Order: sequence, then C-alpha cells, then structure tokens
Amino acid sequence: IVEVVDHVGKREASSRMQTSDVLLLISSPDLERYLPGKLFDYIAAHRPILVFGSRGEASALIERLGTGVFCPSGSAAALREAVMRLRELDISQNGDMLDSWLQEHTREVLAARAFSIFDSLISPGIETRILD
Repeated sequence: IVEVVDHVGKREASSRMQTSDVLLLISSPDLERYLPGKLFDYIAAHRPILVFGSRGEASALIERLGTGVFCPSGSAAALREAVMRLRELDISQNGDMLDSWLQEHTREVLAARAFSIFDSLISPGIETRILD
C-alpha cells in the first residue's frame, strides 16, 4: 500500500520516515550528479530506500551503503523485482556504517573539506581572510 501525504513539518516527516516500510526517492536524469537533502534524512531514518527512475549518485550511494535498491522506470517486472529485493533487505546490520557516513557528511564537515580544497588552491604568498 502506498500512502501519499501532503507537505508536513520536519518533525512529522522524520516520524513518518522512521515508521515507514520503505522510502521512495525519485531519481530523474537531470539529477544524476546530485544528492538531494531528502536522501540524508532517508539514510538517517534507517529504513529501506527504493531509488526509482535513473541511475546516478543517489542510487550508487544507496547501493554502496546497502540501505536500498535501484529500480529503473518503465518496467513493471523490474519494479516487482525491486520490491521483492527490498522485502528481503536487512539494513539493521548496516546501522553503524550509516551513522558513520552521516557523521562524515554533515554540513560542517563538508564545508570544512571545501574550504580545505579552496585553501590548497590559493598561492602561499597571497594573504587570505575569513569574513565574519
């Protein structure tokens, strides 16, 4: 049974995610190189994820973390197979790995990595300042 819910607040959304059997992530070709913010919430919910549509960064990450399956659009047989694989998926063994991945991908950690890259690109003789 699929339940479609209108927009809800962050707290209710998190609660619904944690009690869902499966979370659905629609992956279109124009988002191939993109990890949507929703994906981070889905991973934190520790629920199986069905990535439906086109392969990309999101489907690769979900498969690598062992927290879901990818299903290409356009095939009822592929969707049935993906749902069957999700029924058998036990992500409880991956909890520590998921939590570790989430800790390594907080906004603060990612921002620090980005600034480190920027700093490495600046010539040593150029004075830099961080603006408050």
